[in-house]
Amino acid sequence: MIKLASLLGLTASLLSLAALPLRAGNIVLNPSFENGPACNATLLLCGGQAPWVFTPAASGSAFSVDGRGSGAPGGGANVVWFGGMTVGSYDTVSQALTTTPGQLYNLTFWLDTSLNHSVADFRVLWDGVVMYDDPAGTDLAHQFPYTLIAVRSLTGTGSDTLAFQGYNVPQGDKFDLVDLEAAPEPASWVLTCIGALALAWRRRR
Repeated sequence: MIKLASLLGLTASLLSLAALPLRAGNIVLNPSFENGPACNATLLLCGGQAPWVFTPAASGSAFSVDGRGSGAPGGGANVVWFGGMTVGSYDTVSQALTTTPGQLYNLTFWLDTSLNHSVADFRVLWDGVVMYDDPAGTDLAHQFPYTLIAVRSLTGTGSDTLAFQGYNVPQGDKFDLVDLEAAPEPASWVLTCIGALALAWRRRR
């Protein structure tokens, strides 16, 4: 029985390793906006922060990349600020990505809306579709210090655009440390658990 359990555990472990997708890690480039110096995106477009593209709002644009205040945990010196002065007119920071068609991706980033979110909006778009939105509000659900935000199951098409948009008339919202990775396949997790349980059972025997 012990030998059989050992064999089953080893087989399950090998199957789980074979089934796991190759993890390329974060596919977002310059995720913490450290490629260039601080800049006023409205005036200079922050060309040094490539491959991010900075698109000013049609009215009241006011955003930048700089080190004002504290950055996100582990995010480096720079952060992006949205401080647009016209309600409903969004500044945009976007990046075109090469993805695997049909692959699901999980997005995380750090967001700080603690400096008065009373007349503001911050949102995340995937290929032009809003996937996360923090509208105006001063309660804890809308106004908070640096918090890790997760947006799951974004579907790759081969060529996709990730965009962050915002305005904050009284103050400013800031975000940093963007991470987008392929989601593990559920079957791989099942096989991994089977292998781990079988090996644990064998050791107890």
